Parts: sequence; C-alpha cells; structure tokens
Amino acid sequence: MIGGSTGMTLGGWPGGVLFDHSGSYTSAILVASAIGFLAVPLALWLPRHGRPALPATTAAQRDPPPRRASPRSPAARPIVPA
Repeated sequence: MIGGSTGMTLGGWPGGVLFDHSGSYTSAILVASAIGFLAVPLALWLPRHGRPALPATTAAQRDPPPRRASPRSPAARPIVPA
C-alpha cells in the first residue's frame, strides 16, 4: 500500500523530466512499460500469506438456532374449539 502510494506520488516527476528532455511522451511511456514488466516477476516472487483472508465458519456460527415463540405470541397459544 505504501509502495503503491509512493509510486503514484513520485511517478509523474520522472515522466515530466523525460518529456522535458525528449519533447515527447514516447520515452516516458517506454520507461513506464519497462518498469511495469519488471514489476510482474517481482510481485510473483513475494511470499504468500500464511493464513486465509477470512476464517472458515462452521454451520453453528453461520446459522443461528431457531427462535422460540414467546408465551404471548399467537403461535404459542393452544387452539381451543369454541
């Protein structure tokens, strides 16, 4: 995160310097492309995380138990024929 923010902050400055020296953006685009292609194997070389991003959940954690009807609810009262 810090590396990406630093690169975005400082990345425009070398492109402007290359434009000032060459008069076109071609060299700046070529340098940016070369750095991008160099970054792919470096990113793949980084170590993997040792733990999953989200912990595994069990069915008991995922599904709460059913709620019981309260004594005041209509479902809890017996039906008495009139």
